[in-house]
Amino acid sequence: MAWQSLVEPGLEIVTLARDDDRLVADGRALRFSRGVAHAINWRIECDRDWRTRAATVWPTGGNEPLVATECNGRGLWTVRQGRTRDRIAGCVDVALAGGPYSHTLPIRRLELDVPGQEVRVRVALVDPVKRTLAPAHRSYTLLESLVAGRLFRYRDLDAGTTAELVVDDFGLVQDHPGQFRMVWCA
Repeated sequence: MAWQSLVEPGLEIVTLARDDDRLVADGRALRFSRGVAHAINWRIECDRDWRTRAATVWPTGGNEPLVATECNGRGLWTVRQGRTRDRIAGCVDVALAGGPYSHTLPIRRLELDVPGQEVRVRVALVDPVKRTLAPAHRSYTLLESLVAGRLFRYRDLDAGTTAELVVDDFGLVQDHPGQFRMVWCA
């Protein structure tokens, strides 16, 4: 899959691998922030119920990760060296700032099926440009089922922004108006 940024030049490419116990998403993103290019690689591992179990983000060509953390699926996070991440305790999903794929995680995990149903979530937000990992508050509301997919209202409760996301039957964002558009899916 590939998404094109509609804000600044940029592209995110993701491959998915699934077995009986987990789903692994490997991504590569090229993003521009204030005219400076940032190339990153990332990996998000989820269990079969779409709960994040591990997330790693590193700069393209770099050996040291910017973020390398694991989760027990119920919101207890540790860095790979075993220290807990109290600041993001309670977050079940991980989100990558500026990327569309991570919307899939709560959309799939929550399985909203009643129009008007809203769920608020706390996510562990990774910002690879700022090199931060912090909690963020979001909500997802199912607006309607479409012929092929669904329409959600996404709200970033910290920033106060709202967007309507068109997702396919798998839960992948097809269109995030003004931000991203899927340009390829195999």
